[in-house]
Amino acid sequence: LNCRAHLCACFCFSCFLLAVAFVFARVVPRKGAHPYTIRRVGQDITKILGYNRVHIKSDQERAIKKIKSQVRLEYSIEVPEEEARVGDSRSNGQIESIIQQVQGQIRTLKAQLEHRLKLPVPDDHALLPWLISHAGATMNRYSVGKDGATPYKRLKGRSFQRPIAEFGECIWYLKHKTSQRGKLQPRGASGVFLGIREESGEII
Repeated sequence: LNCRAHLCACFCFSCFLLAVAFVFARVVPRKGAHPYTIRRVGQDITKILGYNRVHIKSDQERAIKKIKSQVRLEYSIEVPEEEARVGDSRSNGQIESIIQQVQGQIRTLKAQLEHRLKLPVPDDHALLPWLISHAGATMNRYSVGKDGATPYKRLKGRSFQRPIAEFGECIWYLKHKTSQRGKLQPRGASGVFLGIREESGEII
């Protein structure tokens, strides 16, 4: 698992699972071992990837080393110490290439959203964290490699076939059965599509 923190309109933390080319792109509150960052990385590894032992390769920056240490401690994950060597062009080149692809996907989704809204979306807008996560998920579901498979299929053994709307599109959805509603109340409601939760498949 290759991890790197970088700036992309806001502070992002990207992880790339080399074996299947699976990408996580997350917005975090700040650089370093913030509790949300620790929880997000830990849940991505344990609940989405399903691993309890993983090699996390990163640069030698102190902030990322602290994140690795805290994830190991709080999630009981075996994380052998491994850092990219200074000047390791192959390792650094892989993660830099993935970061560029993620940033390109973010720009594409943001441009598409602005075109539909006919309004600029500022970099501090509340939609941006959802858009950035959705950008990584879109790459996992639809980017086909030389083997003819997507990262999603390599990880889960099946293709992603669920229909989805465009990011930020206004949609009608069926209310959950547990929500309080009278017999004459409408069963549907309007909302804004922000992606799909990887852990449960719920629409956000």
